[in-house]
Parts: sequence; structure tokens; C-alpha cells
Amino acid sequence: MGAAQGDTSLNRVSPLMKIKGGMMKQTSVVLGLLMAPASAWAACPNSADLNNGIQLVQSDGLVEVFRSAADDYVQVDVVLPDGEQTQYVLARGVYLVERAAFDDGEVDPTSRVTNEFETPAARLPLPQAGTEFRGNQRVHEIYQTYDEKVHVQWQDAVSMNFGRCSYTVIPGHVEYVNSRTSYTEGLHYLPQLGLAYVSSYQGAAMDAPSTFRVVRIEKAKG
Repeated sequence: MGAAQGDTSLNRVSPLMKIKGGMMKQTSVVLGLLMAPASAWAACPNSADLNNGIQLVQSDGLVEVFRSAADDYVQVDVVLPDGEQTQYVLARGVYLVERAAFDDGEVDPTSRVTNEFETPAARLPLPQAGTEFRGNQRVHEIYQTYDEKVHVQWQDAVSMNFGRCSYTVIPGHVEYVNSRTSYTEGLHYLPQLGLAYVSSYQGAAMDAPSTFRVVRIEKAKG
């Protein structure tokens, strides 16, 4: 800030006051630098915010809102850029156990698909770098039921930025194989939030995976 204009006799400052003023300015700058990251981090969600919802926004405008449901489960409400809505339920915030589409603002029961793991939800392992999990599940669709093998592998943890927020991420992928087909989903698990989101998808007939990039993570609105 510049000095006020006017009679220079009113702007005379003693050497001691100049020193004190300089120290105060430096202190203000240092405090500002120290407080800015803390303030920014305070605005970033953590696992406690799952109670009210954590919102992930993708580069194409797709929005996922993760919320705690029953014990060991997280519900994910998805709004696509065209307004279409879907809903997922994840055991331990990671393993897909239910999905359904919406029709006129309500869950369409005919679209519901449930995945019944042999392993109880509370015993499904949380992701850790360098580990894997193999399991079996029974898939229930409206007109059929079939068995499916699940193979999850986790890689080394990395740090990733999502807008103003930075989180530890454990990348991984899960392969689903049944008698009709197979497909693979890339996953990003954020231990500080207690959730995983799908980062890629590749079906058996696809030459390369489709990828999904989260650009912002924030506390859910409303």
C-alpha cells in the first residue's frame, strides 16, 4: 500500500516506528502464508463429511455424491451431464454391491442389480498398496442370476490434486469375469475420504479403456 498524500510534515515517521512497521508487515505476510494452506485444507472434505455427503465432479460435468448409508456401506448418487441419474451402493466405500437407474426422479426397481459377495461386507479388505483380493459374487438381475469372479489389485500410493484439494490415492483395478463376458474397472481409492471412484472402464471388446478424470472434490451442497 502506498503512503497517504498530503503535507509531508504529517507523514514523518521515526526510525523506530519504521522498524516496527516493517516487522508488522513481515509478520502479517508470514501469517498469511501460513494460514492460507491451513484454511484451504480446512475447506477440503475428510471422511467425517461422508455423513452429509462428499461431491466429486468430473471433467465432463458428471457429478457423484458419496454418502454414508448403513454400517459398512456408502451410497453414491450420480448425475450425468444430460441429467440422467443413477445410484450405486458400495460396501466399505469400495466394492459395488448394488446399482440402479432412475425414472422420473425415482429409482426404477426393474433396473436394480445386486452383487452378493460370499464375504460379508465388514470383512471385505480395505485397499492397501501392493495387495490384492480375489472373491466370488452372485449377481441378481431382474430376469436372471449368475456367478461372477472378482479380482482386485492395488498399486503404490500417490498424491493427486483435485482442484484446491490434495489427497493420497491408491490406484487399482478390478476385473469381473462371468460365463458371458468380462470387463475391468480402474479404481482410485482415497483413504482420507474412505471411498473409491471409477477412473476407467474397459469391456472385453474394447481396444482401449474409457477414462474418467475427477477435477474437483468438495463437500456436498444442500
